[in-house]
Amino acid sequence: MARRPNDQPDRDWQDYHHPAMSYETPKQLRRFRAGMAVLMSVGLVAGLWTGLWFIASHYVQSEVEHLVATEAARAAEVGFDAMVVSGFPSRIVLTFSNPRYSGLLAGDTVAWRGEALTLSARPWLPWHLHADAPGHHEIETIDGRVSLSGDVARLSLDVVLGDAWPERLTLDLQGLNLSGSHAISADALALDLTHDAAVTAGGTGLALAVSGTNVTLPLGGAWRLGDRFDSIDAVLSVTGPVQLGPLAGSLPERLSQWRDVGGAVQVERLSARIGSLGLATTGTLALDGELQPVGAFTAKFEGLFQLIETLRKQGIVRDGDAVLATMALSAMSKRPPDGGAPTINLAVSVQDRKLSLGVIPILELPVINWGQTPRDAVPEPPVRDYKNGPSIY
Repeated sequence: MARRPNDQPDRDWQDYHHPAMSYETPKQLRRFRAGMAVLMSVGLVAGLWTGLWFIASHYVQSEVEHLVATEAARAAEVGFDAMVVSGFPSRIVLTFSNPRYSGLLAGDTVAWRGEALTLSARPWLPWHLHADAPGHHEIETIDGRVSLSGDVARLSLDVVLGDAWPERLTLDLQGLNLSGSHAISADALALDLTHDAAVTAGGTGLALAVSGTNVTLPLGGAWRLGDRFDSIDAVLSVTGPVQLGPLAGSLPERLSQWRDVGGAVQVERLSARIGSLGLATTGTLALDGELQPVGAFTAKFEGLFQLIETLRKQGIVRDGDAVLATMALSAMSKRPPDGGAPTINLAVSVQDRKLSLGVIPILELPVINWGQTPRDAVPEPPVRDYKNGPSIY
């Protein structure tokens, strides 16, 4: 009978091990293999990402060219001296030098020229756009009624694009100073607008928040309060569907539809200081059957009686109404303990084109036309001359 190698007993054979059966990869080799795997994976991902970034950047450039062609077909001009693409690897950044635009805006041909414009987006969120346009700006209309030029220290815009209108738009202005046909300036101005095109009734179709300090607008010195808001802070929401942009149907028809489904403007907060007037209010505004504003508010005024007297001198408020309001409301005013200007809390209502403070009508509001064609006047029936008329006998 054959014996095992070296004629070892069975127990010795069981203890026998060949070096190949217990071989372990050296630690340095294991590290090298792991490192190479990581490098190959990173290289593959980087190569794919680089390809996708260049594809996305090429797509963005083609969209810009398409926009220029589309606006040209509408008799508008979009131009720039040069466009530079950068931002790899985390962003797609388009930098335009001396951008310009000329086209119809609110019925007028408006021309704008800027010093520089930068558009950027994440490759995986191309519909989230960020724009920066600091520096010098020029704005003018073709008829010459508006001609503005000046500088802005910061002009930043964030837009979330929607199907037909941005879902969200955020504007941040600082150090704005434009002069010319009008004076427009602001130390700081922020705007945040959101739009939900899916709202049909009952929901919030549009929300707007505005805040600013030392904002000057061309108000024409309305009510002799001046053109500068020392401060403004407003939060508004519009319930019901808000259809923006060119749509079928006239504006009165669209407003009527919005009113009929319960559309209203909720003034969640509005505080402002302009000239001698300080105001803080909250309330609701809607449209009546004639598409005229109707609403109810609670408000706190500072400088109300000075405003009433100014409106009386301008003939906007009748003498009797001004005297009645001043006498009836004076007892309700309160002067702060520190001796500041007196304030008064009131219910303010708008009904049948009359603005009332408490129960006192103070101001008759003009009719808002909304672009409606005036109704044809109904001719009065002719006056019959019964005395000299022909006899029926």
